[in-house]
Amino acid sequence: MCQNQWSGKTILAVHVASAVVDEFPDGQLYVNLRGVEGPAVAAQPSDVLGEFLRALGVDGANIPVGAREREALYRTRLAGKRILVLLDNAADEAQVRPLLPGDPGCAVIVTSRSPLALDGGHPLSLDLMTEREAIDLLRNILGADRVDAEPAEALEIVRLCGLLPLAVRISGARLAQSPKWSLSRWRSGLADERRRLRKLKVGDLDARASFNLSYDHGLTKEQRRAFDLLGLIGARDFPGWVLGPLLNCGSHDADEILEAMVRAQLLEEISVDGEESRYGFHDLVRDLSREHLEARTDRASAAARLAGAYLSGVASMHKVRDPTGLSTWDDLVMCAAGAVAPEIRLSSDLPNLLDAVDMAAAHAQERCALDLARLIIPLLEVPSLWTEWASLADTGLDLARQLGDRPVQAEMCRHQGEVSIYRGYREAAIGRFTTGLRVLEGSGEARAGAVLLLRLGEALRFVGRTDEALDRMEQGKRIFIDLGDPLGEAYALVSIGGIQRVRMRWDDAVESLTGALRVLREFRHRRQTAIALVSLGDVYHLKALWTEAMECFDECRRLFHDGGDRMWTANTDRHIGIVDFLTGRWIEARSRFTAALEVFTKIGDNRKRALTLWNSGELLIAEGRREEAHACLDEALQIFESMKDRFGLALVLTTVGQLCATEYALGDDLDPQLTRGLVVAQELDHDLLIAMAKLNKAEVLLRQDHPSEAIAMARPALEISRRLGAPRWEANALTLLARAHEQAGDHTTARRLTTESSEVHRRFGLYRATEAARR
Repeated sequence: MCQNQWSGKTILAVHVASAVVDEFPDGQLYVNLRGVEGPAVAAQPSDVLGEFLRALGVDGANIPVGAREREALYRTRLAGKRILVLLDNAADEAQVRPLLPGDPGCAVIVTSRSPLALDGGHPLSLDLMTEREAIDLLRNILGADRVDAEPAEALEIVRLCGLLPLAVRISGARLAQSPKWSLSRWRSGLADERRRLRKLKVGDLDARASFNLSYDHGLTKEQRRAFDLLGLIGARDFPGWVLGPLLNCGSHDADEILEAMVRAQLLEEISVDGEESRYGFHDLVRDLSREHLEARTDRASAAARLAGAYLSGVASMHKVRDPTGLSTWDDLVMCAAGAVAPEIRLSSDLPNLLDAVDMAAAHAQERCALDLARLIIPLLEVPSLWTEWASLADTGLDLARQLGDRPVQAEMCRHQGEVSIYRGYREAAIGRFTTGLRVLEGSGEARAGAVLLLRLGEALRFVGRTDEALDRMEQGKRIFIDLGDPLGEAYALVSIGGIQRVRMRWDDAVESLTGALRVLREFRHRRQTAIALVSLGDVYHLKALWTEAMECFDECRRLFHDGGDRMWTANTDRHIGIVDFLTGRWIEARSRFTAALEVFTKIGDNRKRALTLWNSGELLIAEGRREEAHACLDEALQIFESMKDRFGLALVLTTVGQLCATEYALGDDLDPQLTRGLVVAQELDHDLLIAMAKLNKAEVLLRQDHPSEAIAMARPALEISRRLGAPRWEANALTLLARAHEQAGDHTTARRLTTESSEVHRRFGLYRATEAARR
């Protein structure tokens, strides 16, 4: 049985020996070899053989002096017998082999700290107890009534004990000695990791002393130094390369030291990824490492070396990710990447990276911590790690303020605003971007100011302040032009194209976006190219140019997917789903909306989740599944209202109005619901939304048998749709006007309008979703 000396090997071995006592009628032999206590204390095989021979009835005067003679006599005395030999706490194979019986009727149980290579042996590595097993052990020691009275506290106690039998036994014994103590009181004491090991001591049971046996006798001086310095790491596991910078030694030496700590059971090899192993401490062993760390005078220099290694590693990631030098911190990347950089994997190393920022800051390495934060944050956008992004931006802002670095303060304000947009906090984002611009005043950081202006424009756009948004973006674009920065200008054009799309200046949007794409493709900026293509595809979809729209969506989806960007891939699928819906491929549309909704829910992108719910609601209306449509639209409405997103609110309100209008029954009071959508659309000065709201009101008037009023309401909607070049809504307006004229008795005009509607549907490949829903 192998595992560390506090995992309960001896107890289990003794229990097994007791359970099989009847199988070995000639007796049992037991010895504590004390191998864990070091060579000076470990039992010598010759001495143990002398004890065993006496136990087997050999007179002391007849016990040979030589080790070989004792071994031969021992095996002779065991011949033909059935005896169980228990060798506890073995150091190595050399200590055990002389004590092995030669007779097949005998059996041996060996416990050791590490696996032993013994012929005919069957190694058993003990895992930690399960939570249920640890609770049962605590109940056996303390009594079921007391443990069951505070089940949550009992569970937390065994977790704080790391599920180690030794620690659970000590906790049970301490509580048994203090019958008036609550489990909550003991749990509170264990929760303080600085005092935990001190408290885990009772009688001759001492967790720290047990751990220190391995530390003192199982490690060399340099290995003990490594164990101490690893206490700097707060993450649960870490790659093996970190020991090199901590000790300022080569990788070969570091690997040997790590292997020694694993053999001493003070470190665990958790996984192997290619040629790189990851290691971790048991929680209580980590507490010991941190205790020892406090006494080391070289911990600050070690922290600086490790943080610097992470900095160079992340910088190397940026050189691969952003080879054209598009970042706003080129000098930082190039300087850090000049060092030998370890391989960083964001999927497994992110906790270590975040920990390295805190570690550097805690050891007076504020500039290194800040630089590392600046390099990590841009890596968090593609995997949509909003929580980590927000936390790191807050930390970075505090550090920049401590250092009095105004440009980086503004940069961190920008990061705070960007993640606020993704999380749906648009007003907060406006505040962050505005603060960043104020910090930059008089600093001469023109490019950083231009980037902030673009971001501020995006945030203003989402709350419906499109005039202000466009003004800020145009300011940013002029700065980039003055700086002679074509790439920055292209960024600005992408943002401006998005505003032009929302403001229904679709030809202008196409011009801005295609102009941006020429530059972005020249610079091989794949991700921003893809973002521009999404916006351009959306303009083409609004103009019912399906082929052009799908060319854009297909290309950008491939770019996003190849870049591992789940959020933008899902958003592109949502746009493709809209095209599928409007061209009659409803099954495909439903599949795309469902998949996109799952992604947005998982990553916490509430705005895109709300947009997808709105798209799903429109599809459900067309399919005649009205109750489900109501549920989707109500949820989308709540999200947009909570975010104060007036444009999103208007989109959903017009669709809710469409649903209510087609469900109108005599006596229904739908005016407040229909009017609200129209009011919000008018406040936004958004002609297309106004047209949609007017068509909804016209539908109700028609159902109330007021065809003339319906015609008066629908005609402006038709004019708006034609002026904007919005075929979908032109066709809807023509269809409704045809019905209104038919109801008014003007059959000639009704037939002409019906023909026009059919022609629009045919020419632009529009599915007659409105008529299908009405049927």
